[in-house]
Amino acid sequence: PVEESVTNVYEIPEGTTEISQPFAMRLTNVNKTLKKYANNAIYVDADTLKFPLFARKWIEGDYFCPAGMKGQKKKVSKYFKDEKMSLREKEKTWLLCSGNQIVWIINKRADERFKVTDKTTQIIKIEVL
Repeated sequence: PVEESVTNVYEIPEGTTEISQPFAMRLTNVNKTLKKYANNAIYVDADTLKFPLFARKWIEGDYFCPAGMKGQKKKVSKYFKDEKMSLREKEKTWLLCSGNQIVWIINKRADERFKVTDKTTQIIKIEVL
């Protein structure tokens, strides 16, 4: 039910550097992106984020613009299906949101709209510990 999933929303206020609930995560201002990408970390353009951020589970109708897909929208449910994720995996997956936009399907895929570009002046590294 939608109501149940919406109640598990964790607010991440501006200036937060680390959270421990619902999972351990660190937010760090960095000068540049490292070339090595890992599933547990993303680099985002700080100016594209709207605080507070929110961590929550997905709900029916959620969509994002997967990095590398040139801004094309994709429903989160379709992404899960394409990745052949089990119901259990889907239920355990968290989303990091800025306003009503998904920044990151945590440990899976980042959203194109928040990526670091040549015009980026401030970079935040978001890392699941």
